[in-house]
Amino acid sequence: MRGKVVNLCVGAMNIVLGFLLLVYTIYMPKEITEFTVQELTVKGNVLNAIYVLLILVFLINLFQYRNNRDNARMKTGYLFGFFALIFFLMKEPAISLFSIISGIIVFLGTLKDTIVERDSTTGISIVALMIVAIMITMGATFFYKNIAQSIKNKANKDSQAYKSDYFRYITELDIEDVYINVKKDGKYGYINPKGEVVIDFKYDYASPFVNIVMYNKNFQVALVCQEGTSKIIMKNERVVMTYRSESADENYEAKMKELNDIYTNTLRSRW
Repeated sequence: MRGKVVNLCVGAMNIVLGFLLLVYTIYMPKEITEFTVQELTVKGNVLNAIYVLLILVFLINLFQYRNNRDNARMKTGYLFGFFALIFFLMKEPAISLFSIISGIIVFLGTLKDTIVERDSTTGISIVALMIVAIMITMGATFFYKNIAQSIKNKANKDSQAYKSDYFRYITELDIEDVYINVKKDGKYGYINPKGEVVIDFKYDYASPFVNIVMYNKNFQVALVCQEGTSKIIMKNERVVMTYRSESADENYEAKMKELNDIYTNTLRSRW
């Protein structure tokens, strides 16, 4: 991929990639607990896209490094671009400087270069597509919360919403045993005080059963999660409502807060 315009485009590509790495390392939280489940999915997709872009940009820089092996300034510029691969090992803002400096050296070096070569239309097209892909990934990084919320809203369309008169027409369950949530072989289930299994170990998360009073009747309900779907169930596993959870199954504190919010705001009961 030879030509002045090609080198200018590659320089611009490196600068834009550097800003993408900078935005990701500064804007994206580092702690997993700061993300919802949907946000973690978006973050993972964004990070995978960045990895692919880094590899493709590295290959383009390597190709241009060889094409410009007789130009010391241009070789130095493309050489700086190689170090952006450190991002695979360290997610620090400083790593973005390698790509940005690489792009500036290549860009300015190309402007000062007096050699005239025929530009490669194919090369320009490839680099232009790369710049567009980088910009799209940067946009996804900026708006990851909005994308995650959209994913959640779409998933919740198929959920079973809670009906305010749900408990009006059902009777109290004649189950007096205490159900204890237990984790076994990576799955949650419930046992009674005798150690007998009363609900199979099939859930990714299961909260303790708590008592709520609805229409002057007592019910015990719990939050369980299975294959990405959260459910409020009764002791006979009758489903009260389903929804897509924002918190990871292993985040116990977030799950309990989520459960309290449902009981307080949706079921309008305190426990």
